[in-house]
Amino acid sequence: MAKLGTDWVKVSSDFPENDVCLINPQWDDRVNARYRAQITALQQRLTYTFPVRLNMTKIAECKQQDAETVSQYLSRLTEIHDTNSGLEKPDALADGQAAITAWEAQLRNSFMKGTTPEIAAIVKQQCIAWDSGNLTQVERYAIHVEKLLGDAKDRKTQKRGKDLNTATITMLQAVSVQRKRSDIVRKTKRTRTRKARWQPPYIQLHVLSAEKLDILQETVQSRSRLMGRGREG
Repeated sequence: MAKLGTDWVKVSSDFPENDVCLINPQWDDRVNARYRAQITALQQRLTYTFPVRLNMTKIAECKQQDAETVSQYLSRLTEIHDTNSGLEKPDALADGQAAITAWEAQLRNSFMKGTTPEIAAIVKQQCIAWDSGNLTQVERYAIHVEKLLGDAKDRKTQKRGKDLNTATITMLQAVSVQRKRSDIVRKTKRTRTRKARWQPPYIQLHVLSAEKLDILQETVQSRSRLMGRGREG
C-alpha cells in the first residue's frame, strides 16, 4: 500500500461524483453492480498508470548481514523482492506438488546469492535442489547449515579459551619456579659474602708466595719493635 497524494488526479478522472458504497457484503450480489464496476475500473487505471518497476540492482544489493540469521535475511529480502521484482506474488509457495512460480524461483536464486559465502557454498555442495527446488526446502537446508557452523564456531571458541587457560597456568608456574630459583641464588650469594667477610686473615696466608710471606713477617716484626719502643719511652 502507498499513499497516492497528488498522484490521485492521474486516476480520479472517471471516478463518480456521488459516493458509491458497497451495499451487500457479498461482493457478487447484483446490488453491488455499480460499486463493483467502479472499483474494477479504478484497479485497471491504477495498474496502467503505476506499473511495477523492475529493479534487479536493488535486489542484488540485499545481502545477509553478520548479525542476521538466515530466516531474518530471507524475510528482509522478500520485502525488497516484492517491491522491485515486477512479479506477482503467489497465494502460497510450492509444496513439492504445485509448480514453482517465477516469483518463487527468482526469490530462491536471490536468496542463494545473498546468503553468506560460507553458507551458500555448503548448501550448493550438499543440497542437490538448491537451484531447482522450492524456496522452503532451500531455506530449511540453509538454516541447518547455519546451525552446524554455529556449533563448530562455539566448540572452536571453547577450545581456544581452554588452551589460553592452560598456557596461562603454565606461564605462571614457570614464573613461580624462576622466582624460587632466583631467591635461592640470592640467598646463596649473601651467605658466601658473609663467610668471606668474617674469614680470619691467617686462613688466606697459604695462598701467598714464600717471598711475600717473608715480607709480611718482617713488616709485622718491625711494627712490633716500634710499638715496644713506644712503650719504653
